[in-house]
Amino acid sequence: MRRVECQACRVKVEKVPWGDGKSPVTTTLAWFIAHWAKHLSWTETARQFGLSWARVFLCVEKAVEWGRAHMTLDGVRAIGIDEVARGIGFVCSDMWKPYLNIIKECAPNALNILDRFHVMVHFSKAIDEVRAGEARSLAKSGKGEVLKHSRWALLKEQFQQLWTYSSVGWASRFLRGLTFVAMRSKIEPNKRVARMIRKHEPLILNWFRAKGEISNGAVEGMNGRGRVVTKRAYGFRMFRAFEVALYHDLGRLPEPKFTHRFW
Repeated sequence: MRRVECQACRVKVEKVPWGDGKSPVTTTLAWFIAHWAKHLSWTETARQFGLSWARVFLCVEKAVEWGRAHMTLDGVRAIGIDEVARGIGFVCSDMWKPYLNIIKECAPNALNILDRFHVMVHFSKAIDEVRAGEARSLAKSGKGEVLKHSRWALLKEQFQQLWTYSSVGWASRFLRGLTFVAMRSKIEPNKRVARMIRKHEPLILNWFRAKGEISNGAVEGMNGRGRVVTKRAYGFRMFRAFEVALYHDLGRLPEPKFTHRFW
């Protein structure tokens, strides 16, 4: 591109509609590369197009920036929240206190609903803990086979009855009765779950206020795809690159309309 040296505005580079600044690739080619970066690893994309990894990243970053600038949130009425661990050792759950705090701060008028699957996970963990403890005790007395393959036999069905109610009042009454029995048992894992239920009872009951229409299943599916992105993007050392990859693959961001399409 031509360069012009002006006494008033100094050196200026000719602006062309097919390029962006001093980028060595055209705008259309950059979008083409960003498209393939959804299907191949960025390293493989760079190899196939004879580019550097950094150049592929810049193409994807530009696509994400354009998409986020032109996207619209019209029609969004529900938000699901989950986490993607970037490093080993990061463990949290849907009842993690920072989740609840940030939702309360940023969406104070929203109805915060705890997903029923995650609530049941706590019961499963408690049953597993009780079963493991009893199995160890029975193994010492030579009766270890009694509890073998009995996990589901021990998983109480009482709590599942909760989801059959349609009234918030009856669901609340059921929860209080169930936690009352659990707290008076001598089984600490059950008592721990009962305390958790009592602490989060208003959020659990929000599931009934929403008529059971809200589920975190879609977010769980997106989380699974996010893990695929992290595997395909193995080698990322910058959080920015990790963030761009997730937006690019999961964001359903809009793209500009070109005269020709190459895919």
